[in-house]
Amino acid sequence: MTPLRVTIEGDLSDTLEGEFASLAMLTDPTGAQWPNIPCRVDYDAQKEEAGGTGTIIVKVLTVVMRISTLQNIIGRVPQSGENWAIAIPPRPDQPAILQTYKVGGTRAPEVQATIGFIRLYPENAGQS
Repeated sequence: MTPLRVTIEGDLSDTLEGEFASLAMLTDPTGAQWPNIPCRVDYDAQKEEAGGTGTIIVKVLTVVMRISTLQNIIGRVPQSGENWAIAIPPRPDQPAILQTYKVGGTRAPEVQATIGFIRLYPENAGQS
């Protein structure tokens, strides 16, 4: 019987780094750049926010990466309180073009260590 962790890693590999993956470039707080990191970019992820007349749904750009991939390529994962940059395609049909965003400004990365992925929330440079 396959251990659960091995099964999860295989599923994450297929889901986040499979046929429909995007390639991102991360820049760590020291300025070191890490190109060609496979990820899933959710251009239309949704979150609920309280509005004056009730709850509203807003679209949030979200990047999901496998923790083991980051550990293998960079040796670490972005943490809350750190300022990173990420360059990703601005649209799914433009993989050769990269647009740079900052990470760690108003919304910290969400590390799901038990499941094996990290969720990053890119922001335009002027949004912090």
